Amino acid sequence: IFRGETVTLRCEIRGGGTEWTYEWSPVRLNYSPTSSEYKINKAHSGTFSCRGKGNHQFTQWTHYSLTVDEKDKDVTLKHSWSEIFRGETVTLRCEIRGGGGTEWTYEWSPVGLNYSPTSSEYKINKAHSGTFSCRGKGNHQFTQWTHYSLTVELITANKPKASLTVKDTIIPVGGSVALTCSVDIGEGWKIYWFRHSYGTARDMINNKPDGFLSVSEGGVYSCRGGRGDPVFYTETSTKVIIHETDPRPAASLSVNPDRVQHFRSESVTLSCEGNSAGWRV
Repeated sequence: IFRGETVTLRCEIRGGGTEWTYEWSPVRLNYSPTSSEYKINKAHSGTFSCRGKGNHQFTQWTHYSLTVDEKDKDVTLKHSWSEIFRGETVTLRCEIRGGGGTEWTYEWSPVGLNYSPTSSEYKINKAHSGTFSCRGKGNHQFTQWTHYSLTVELITANKPKASLTVKDTIIPVGGSVALTCSVDIGEGWKIYWFRHSYGTARDMINNKPDGFLSVSEGGVYSCRGGRGDPVFYTETSTKVIIHETDPRPAASLSVNPDRVQHFRSESVTLSCEGNSAGWRV
């Protein structure tokens, strides 16, 4: 039984042809004190008792303990993160625990923002701070309102921005370098990576939700974070240029004698060498 529901108790005396009247306790809640039914318009936990009266004699008292569920419903955020940014889509969920097999519909306040007013979920397309409330309707009766205060993060006027870092911007021959992307504000971000090939449009590469990417190809890289449904994106990070090492070995030129100034009558020897065997000069 939920707080605020109407509950009817019934007192039955089996056997005998006596015409019974009834006495209930507590008396003040019952609008028809001699009836076999006891109606409680706003349910609350407690013990209720009845006895019958017939032929000027009373039966013994019979007791019934009524337990009302104090935590009948909750309004919660559908996602797990606590910071909400202006313009982000937010979904609230109204949950009614228990209630047996009752089929619930829902009512939300304020009504104007909800596109499906009888649904258990309430979607706010452009989040803003405020109080949102829900209640359930089942068996032609309403539960009490439950409220949720939503706070929208206003640390910055703009979207949060992703940060891209790299220890080394030169890829060694046959190797790779590691890129790291992070969003300092908020939680629940999935990372989206981009490679800007020289002279071509931006191209998204495989997503790496953990924020780490190993690259073995040169180019211009950037990243951004996204979360929710529909996805709310951060601002894109600053671009980072990654260079590849030239795989061709370099030649070395030496002069003998090794000095800056030479005279016309002198003999000078030039020597050109590579850094591996098998090369011709």
